[in-house]
Amino acid sequence: YPDDLEYGLSLVSLLVQHGRDAEAQKVLTELRALPGPAGRDPRIDLAEAWMHESDLTWKLAAASRAAERAQVLGARLMLAAARIQQGRAFRGLGKPAEARSAFREALELRQAAGDLAGVAKALAHVAKSDRDYGDLESARSRLERSIEISDRLGNDPEVFAARLDLGAVLVDEGKLPAAARPRSAARAPAQLSGPAGTQARVG
Repeated sequence: YPDDLEYGLSLVSLLVQHGRDAEAQKVLTELRALPGPAGRDPRIDLAEAWMHESDLTWKLAAASRAAERAQVLGARLMLAAARIQQGRAFRGLGKPAEARSAFREALELRQAAGDLAGVAKALAHVAKSDRDYGDLESARSRLERSIEISDRLGNDPEVFAARLDLGAVLVDEGKLPAAARPRSAARAPAQLSGPAGTQARVG
């Protein structure tokens, strides 16, 4: 079903997870050629932003297109996802102010939508920005909240990722004995690597 957007997006995800980025990019190009609103769906640009971790300029461009299209549609959760991708690109490009703004907007959007899983992920991203600014107390508080939510939802990969980040923040604070606890707790789900673990950190 080459004209089915849902199948196409699922195929892109699988191809990227197996390192077949060139094929995934070809599928995205075909999806953009679909007639009507399907070819302008923000998720096409989101998928492209997600797959370009090594080319942050490309990632930012794709995420920005996704954000613009999501705003036009009034799709708040898609916009939140686009802001996360923009924030990741800005942070990697050495633009902490832009990253912090994007992450915070994503958090607000997900809170307003009542998307608890999304809130947990956005909190972890905002915490990274807090740490970049040296606001370690805020970073620690947000990560603890992220862990609490993800643990309640049974999202083990997100708990694992947030515990590692929390351990790093505690090290920055000079609390070495305390840092050992979240890092030790994070070892249990370490088998959850690969695509699931990777996607948990993307947001």
